Amino acid sequence: FNALVVAYQDRVYNTCLRMCGNPADAEDYTQEAMIKALESLHRFDGRSRFYTWLYRIAVNLVLSGRRRASTVRMRGLDDGGSDSSRLESADAPTAMQAARREEHRLVLAAMEELDADARAIVVLRDVESLDYAEIAEVLSIAPGTVKSRLHRARMALREKLLPMLSATEQS
Repeated sequence: FNALVVAYQDRVYNTCLRMCGNPADAEDYTQEAMIKALESLHRFDGRSRFYTWLYRIAVNLVLSGRRRASTVRMRGLDDGGSDSSRLESADAPTAMQAARREEHRLVLAAMEELDADARAIVVLRDVESLDYAEIAEVLSIAPGTVKSRLHRARMALREKLLPMLSATEQS
């Protein structure tokens, strides 16, 4: 189990952080997910991969917590993530960096407006790169439901972002 914790704790933490927006809460959710996984390890039947099962525990904890909590600001997608998730390059000109930061801020603002279930699907698919079947397992929904909810979430993001992005282009 220790090897599994070491292998997956950072990914679980990053998913929790992207979903809840608070580093301290993400740490708590990650720790709680690991404890629940350890306590429930005897129930893991191997029908899915271990990390899919673990993600399901973590995502369910975050979704439950967000339903109980009032508004929680989502943290940047690149906070706590790997270098590959960084949006800007050290070599990029300052104006380009500023434009990318502004676009990133707008995307995060739009993500904050999504409901928790829509945000979970977007994070699991577009940030964590889980496939539809894995997301379906994590969220206990049918793969077709994943596709339709992901489509609706992306369309909602598009509707929110188009006016924001066109306003910044005009400035």
